[in-house]
Amino acid sequence: MTCTSESPVTVLRRVNEIPFACAELGVSATLNELRDAGWRIIKLDIGEDIESENHVGFPVTIQVRKLF
Repeated sequence: MTCTSESPVTVLRRVNEIPFACAELGVSATLNELRDAGWRIIKLDIGEDIESENHVGFPVTIQVRKLF
């Protein structure tokens, strides 16, 4: 399953704090919430940098797999 960060990762917001939208399940969850639900990251892609709130940020896409 593929999930996309709802906002860019910046120095103001760490990746652990950002919810990821998982369209296949129709949910939005942080990495910790996904991990607690039994999902594990198998691939992480960092997109092109963009400027947001006077800081450079990066959109992040993850692929996760259900382990349990």
